[in-house]
Amino acid sequence: MHGKGTVWAWCCGSPCVVDKDDSTKATCTCPLKTSEMSTLGGDCRENACNGLWSAALPKADDQANKTFAKYMQENHPGVPSNPPAQACIPAP
Repeated sequence: MHGKGTVWAWCCGSPCVVDKDDSTKATCTCPLKTSEMSTLGGDCRENACNGLWSAALPKADDQANKTFAKYMQENHPGVPSNPPAQACIPAP
């Protein structure tokens, strides 16, 4: 899913803080960005762009997606894994 001028969360590498009263919960401290973004969530539904997604800049997201798929194929060939996800094509 892509969106220009969309508010999104940059969660990669951002720390999460475990709730001191309930260790099964945590709050992540992802900074918010407003720009073009790409995420593997949302199943290419444009109406899903209304929510806040953990995302990345499209070029970085594409590279990470391909790198992870290649790593899994080369290092864990017996583990079922998906091929790199295809980018959604934004509506005109």
